[in-house]
Amino acid sequence: MAKDWIQFGCIIIMLLLSQRLSFYAQTLIHPCNSGKSQKYYDKARADRRSGDIMKVRSDYLKAQESCPEWVEVFRELADFLQKEERPDLAREALEMGGEQLIHIEPKVLIRLGILCYNDQDYELAATYLRRFINIDLKDEYLNREATAYLAHAEYAQWAMSNPYSLELIPMDSSINSNQSEYLPVLTANENLMVFTRREGRVEDIFYAVNKNGVWQHAKRMEFGVDAFRKGAFHISPDGKMILFSMADHPEGKGGFDLFMMELEGNRWSSPFPLGNSVNTPAWESQPAFGPDNRTVYFSSDRKGGEGGKDIWQTRLLDNGEWLKPTNLGSRVNSREDESSPYLHRDGKSLYFRSNGHPGLGDFDIFMSRVKDDSWGEPINLGYPINTHRAEGSIFVSINGVDAYYASDRKDIEAKDVLDNKDIYKLVLPQKYRPTPATYVRMIALDSESNKPVAAKSLLIDYISRDTIFNGSNDRDGQFFVCIPTGTDYAIM
Repeated sequence: MAKDWIQFGCIIIMLLLSQRLSFYAQTLIHPCNSGKSQKYYDKARADRRSGDIMKVRSDYLKAQESCPEWVEVFRELADFLQKEERPDLAREALEMGGEQLIHIEPKVLIRLGILCYNDQDYELAATYLRRFINIDLKDEYLNREATAYLAHAEYAQWAMSNPYSLELIPMDSSINSNQSEYLPVLTANENLMVFTRREGRVEDIFYAVNKNGVWQHAKRMEFGVDAFRKGAFHISPDGKMILFSMADHPEGKGGFDLFMMELEGNRWSSPFPLGNSVNTPAWESQPAFGPDNRTVYFSSDRKGGEGGKDIWQTRLLDNGEWLKPTNLGSRVNSREDESSPYLHRDGKSLYFRSNGHPGLGDFDIFMSRVKDDSWGEPINLGYPINTHRAEGSIFVSINGVDAYYASDRKDIEAKDVLDNKDIYKLVLPQKYRPTPATYVRMIALDSESNKPVAAKSLLIDYISRDTIFNGSNDRDGQFFVCIPTGTDYAIM
C-alpha cells in the first residue's frame, strides 16, 4: 500500500508540473525519413489505452531504435509510463534519452531528480536537481520545486549515512491487526491506549487497557454516530474527554469538523462540535489535547495558512467557548502539508508529520521545541524512525523516553508486521526526547459536605514564574494538569 502511495505521490507531482514539463499532448515531429520508425510510433500512440504497458513501451523503443536521433520519444514514453503509475520505467526511459535528451529538453533534469528521489537514489537525485538549478531557466515555479527537492535529497543522503541504533517493537495482536492502526494516544497514567483502526474505508476508535503491564485485546468504542464518517481520535491526558473529526454531521460546518465527547460517570456523552470559531467549511481533523487538558492542536486546510494543511491551536475558555484558532507559523508549517500534531506533556515539545520540510520521502516525523515563546526550527527525527515510506503520528510517553508510532514500514523481520500501518513501540533517542513530565490531580471539596465544588486554580513555575495552568476545575471538581519535572511549583 505504501509503495502505491509513493508512486501515486510521484504521479501527482508530475501532473502538477505537467504544463511546464511538456507532457505528450501533441504528436512529435519525426526527424527521420523512416516509415518503419513512424509506423511503430503511431502504433504506440494508438495502443496507449489498451492497458498493455509493456507492448506500448516496446513500440516506442522500436520507433526510437529505427531513428536514433529521435530522443524525444524517450520523454513521451516517460510521460506515458508516469501516467500509468510506473515511475521506475519512466526513469529508465528518461535515462535512455541521456545527455542528448537533456540538451534538447533541460526540464528533464527536474523530472529525473524527483524520480530518483522517490526511488531512494538520493545522491543522483541531488546531482540532477543541482544541474537543473544551475541552468536557471527563469521559471520561478520549477526553480522553487527543484530547490525544495534538492533540500530533501541532501537531507536524505545525510540521514541514510548517519543512522542511529533503534529497536522498533511492533505491538502484538492485541493492538495490531491485518487492518491499519495509527494515531496511538495514551492517558497520562498510561493505563489506557486509544487509537484509530481503518477497516476498508471506515475509521473507528479502538481502546486497549493495560493490566499489570500487559495490553488487553483492543475493543471498538461505541458511541452512536456510525452513520457518519469519523476518525483521528485523541483522548485527553486525564482520560475524560475524546476529540475526533467527523464528516457531514448536521452540527458541523461541512466536510470534516472537530467534535468532542465527555465522560459522564461510566458513559460517554453524545458528540458535540467545538463551535463556529474552530470548525469551518474547510477540512479540520487530527486534533490533540495539550498537557493542560484545555489547549487543542489540529490540522486544517482553512484559509490563512502557510501552505496546504497547517497545524493550528485553540483553547477552551472557562465560559465554554473556544478561542479563535491561531496558526503555528512558518517555522512549523511549510508550503506543503503538516498533520498529526502532538504536544508532549512537558508543554514545550511538539511532534508532527510533514511532507514539506526536508525528509526521506512521503511524510516524515518532526519535532519543534518552544524557546522564548517561539517555535524552533523543525528537527527531522532521522533514520531509522523515518524512512522513504509513510510514517504516521508519534506519541511520546510522559517519561519522555518511550514512544509509540505508526508506520507502514517493511524493513523489520517480525511475523506481526502486516501489510498496513502498524503501531510500534520504541525508546526515543536522547536528542529527540522532551523534558520528562508528570501530572497533578487535585480536587476542590466543600469543607462541610465534602462534595465537589466549582473553583479556580493557578499553577506557577516557582523558578521561571511562568503560568502553567490558570483555570477552573471540571464537573467532578477536579483539576488535572501535566507538568515538566525538575522544577518547583506554586499552587494558588
